[in-house]
Amino acid sequence: MRKIKIVITILSALLIFNIANIIAFAATNAAGDNYKICAALPMYKNYTYYKTSSTPSIDTAIQNAMNTWNNASLQANSGNRINFFSLASGTKTCDINDSYNTIGSLVSYYDIISAGGTATAIALNSRFTYNSGYIFFSDIMFNSNYSFGNGMSMQYYDYQGILTHELGHTLGLDDLYENSIELDVDTVNDLPVMYGSDTYGNASVNVTVLLRYIKQGDIDGLAEVIDRRGF
Repeated sequence: MRKIKIVITILSALLIFNIANIIAFAATNAAGDNYKICAALPMYKNYTYYKTSSTPSIDTAIQNAMNTWNNASLQANSGNRINFFSLASGTKTCDINDSYNTIGSLVSYYDIISAGGTATAIALNSRFTYNSGYIFFSDIMFNSNYSFGNGMSMQYYDYQGILTHELGHTLGLDDLYENSIELDVDTVNDLPVMYGSDTYGNASVNVTVLLRYIKQGDIDGLAEVIDRRGF
């Protein structure tokens, strides 16, 4: 079981997935809602990402993860679709100091640390807010110390599930954990996309593949973000 420690303002928590450059949390939802909103909300209605590499399996996983949130907007926004994410043609090198959004970069833990994460983070969404409370740019990175693949396995993490989770951070949704007051699920299969660990209870499975699938809590959180931003 891999867990890491990160301090955001005066809070400390056990995390699997990192978010960088977030000032504070603003959780206004009630206990058991199965979602949590960050202080930083999306600046834009659409974020266009560049891939940092291209293979058929990675391309499919990226598009599926993006479509998961784009399709979820139909339920979160009274039947009106919002294409939050789109994929640019071509590739770009991940550079957290430029104004491009990149996705899927496999980087060393040194790069993860430089971007604001910790050495043991599986993945990192480095989001630039300029201390404004709005997310302008995002770079999603994967730690090369770990193995990634497709589907349920104890040998690797599910690329698509983790990516779907990380894209949720771009939309202003925060992590939930077993001890989060906001989390209320009956079984491991009920875990929302924004669940922030690879394990749950006594379940002897790597739950990252379950993060592919939107749950009602994710939809409710997305609906609150849409309402707050007036999208």
